Amino acid sequence: MGTVGVGGDGKNAKTAAVPAGPVLELRMLGAALARPPGGAALTALGAKGMALLAFVALQPGRTATRDVLVDLLWSQGSPDQGRASLRQELRRMKRAMGPLFEAAVETPGGQIALRPGAVITDAEQVDAACAARETVGLSALLDCYGGALLAPLAVAEAPFQDWIAARNSQLEATVTDGLLRLMLLDESAGRLDRAAAAARKLLDIDPLQEDVHASLIRIHVAGGRVPQAQRQADAARAVFIAELGEPPETDLDALIPARRAAAASLAAAAEAPGPAPTGPVPTGPAPSAPAARARPGAAPRPSAARPPATVARAPAPDPRPLVAIVPYGADPAARALAEAAADAAIAQFARIGWMRVQGPAALEAAGIGLSALTRAADYAVTLRAETGPDACAEIVTAARSGDAAAIATRRLAWPEGGEIGRAAGLGRMLAGALASDLMEAETARALALPRTEPAAPPRKGAPPPCSWTRLMRARGLVMQGGPAAAEAARALLEPLARAGDADAAELVVLAFSHLEEGWSGWSPAPREALFRGRELALRALRRAPGDAWAQHALGIAAALMEDPAAARAHQLRALTLAPGFAPALGEMARLLALSGDAEEAVAWAERALATAPGAAEAAQWLLAPALARFAQGQPAAALAACDRALAARPDWAHTRLLRAACLRALGRGAEAEATLAPLSPTLSRMSPESARLVHAFDDPSLTEAILAPFAELTAGA
Repeated sequence: MGTVGVGGDGKNAKTAAVPAGPVLELRMLGAALARPPGGAALTALGAKGMALLAFVALQPGRTATRDVLVDLLWSQGSPDQGRASLRQELRRMKRAMGPLFEAAVETPGGQIALRPGAVITDAEQVDAACAARETVGLSALLDCYGGALLAPLAVAEAPFQDWIAARNSQLEATVTDGLLRLMLLDESAGRLDRAAAAARKLLDIDPLQEDVHASLIRIHVAGGRVPQAQRQADAARAVFIAELGEPPETDLDALIPARRAAAASLAAAAEAPGPAPTGPVPTGPAPSAPAARARPGAAPRPSAARPPATVARAPAPDPRPLVAIVPYGADPAARALAEAAADAAIAQFARIGWMRVQGPAALEAAGIGLSALTRAADYAVTLRAETGPDACAEIVTAARSGDAAAIATRRLAWPEGGEIGRAAGLGRMLAGALASDLMEAETARALALPRTEPAAPPRKGAPPPCSWTRLMRARGLVMQGGPAAAEAARALLEPLARAGDADAAELVVLAFSHLEEGWSGWSPAPREALFRGRELALRALRRAPGDAWAQHALGIAAALMEDPAAARAHQLRALTLAPGFAPALGEMARLLALSGDAEEAVAWAERALATAPGAAEAAQWLLAPALARFAQGQPAAALAACDRALAARPDWAHTRLLRAACLRALGRGAEAEATLAPLSPTLSRMSPESARLVHAFDDPSLTEAILAPFAELTAGA
């Protein structure tokens, strides 16, 4: 070992051995102690000594000036008094730490520093865990994050308290991001125990995270731990009432099959129908309460249709289509799995589909039989579970018009995990596929119809007009892209928004009309469009805090406004509200691609495409692997991925810009020019700023490579 000069106050330096490894461990998260690695705490170290070590350990380069430390910890006296107090504290630290002080701390001139490699902290372990992309690395958070920074430390200095508050805010945001990713990845992979541990750790940080309470309840139910799910729902309700004076907005009991069935039975009893009239089965919308499994002890649901219901119910004034999900199986085991998958699908679809969704149980409790349900519904979905080594499920959806034309037929493989967890995973996949297929069908139908609804809102006090066709038409116009389509979409919805009558779905579509303006390149002021889109998404979230689409829109706005941490946080929030929500999965893939994490980007994109291959956004998800390979310096692989995305949407300018950059990197300039040729009429009108925002790589040189055509256009002009 070598030697260095060390002095407790920077003077009269002594010779100390350079340590071969860490000699001091600082536990700062949920604790405030210093000790030799694995040894006993240095109890004689005072509060300000511990505060000094912690502050220096968390600074860049692990060094701080004496003046900064004086301002932080001795701010109430004069500067001279503060410097004297610092010298006294250093002497106290040296006595308390003994040889460890000289081995870990150096005080050259006006600096206080920690020797390189001499000190380890739990904070750096947390940083390393949060930086991990795989669950193995992320899972370290469960052990190394102990709580708030220096929580038990009592140092009354206001500057120090301000620093603690700021660092805690940053730390909690980083840890929350990591734990959300861990929870979502483990839940989707069937690692339910660790997913539950991550959820509990998230609630330790902030017990008012309604979406995390809901996720933990879902995880318990998927793992067959229904009593724990019930206790969690009760505990969440108690916390919200104690802290906010009101229960959570989310109906947490609806996530638990037994409580959902009980609620449906109570609702049916409260609406006890009168004598049954004769006549046809009603075709109006059915109640929108979530479906549940049959009550314990009840006869199994038959796989054949039941006789028509004999009770007519007045239709509710709700224009949204009704989706009926009907599970069945050849034997009781298969039927039970199908029912569990249907329960999960109904809960997921209600959060992402913008339509009403029902299963048999709630309607049977209300006196409406299976055959009546399928005839009253706009879409009938059959879910057949097959057990055995090749277990899968077949999903068939019937057309809205009732002509039984198939909208989609799919066979989905059971996810990994126990039977209940696998059924829940399949149900979420089913919901994602349904939401995509049916939304696209409804959008196409609305665009094909002549516009008959007035854009203006009704007079004050009058009920609003039927809005479903208007909403779907506006969505279709936004997905078409271009300034004319965006203006037409806004003409349909903005009058309602100005009058305060727009619901969350309408506000989200309006938000996307402005976000599309910002990222497409045709707006002369893309940032103004992004601010407007974010404002509308915030309004949607306030209107419906549990809306995954609103969180997704906020995440896109944050990404385009160059705040990737906030962007990822919003997408993760969307996924806690609706696990497997394909648009959020796809946007996470894009964010990971821009950071150069190719393998993770590809994995997230594949999950999005597997969940909703028919979604209008699928071309963007196909582009994420191309962005990732380009960021990794693999233009040939990026080019192949670009071609797949271009085949899905040949009119998207950003795909052509990326493809041209790949060809240039491969020395194929003539092909690059041919790729850009279809853009030549519009390239001069495109905003380079929007292209920069869409391709905001961590490495700015990659962004500049994509923007090269704009630079050449300017030079030519």
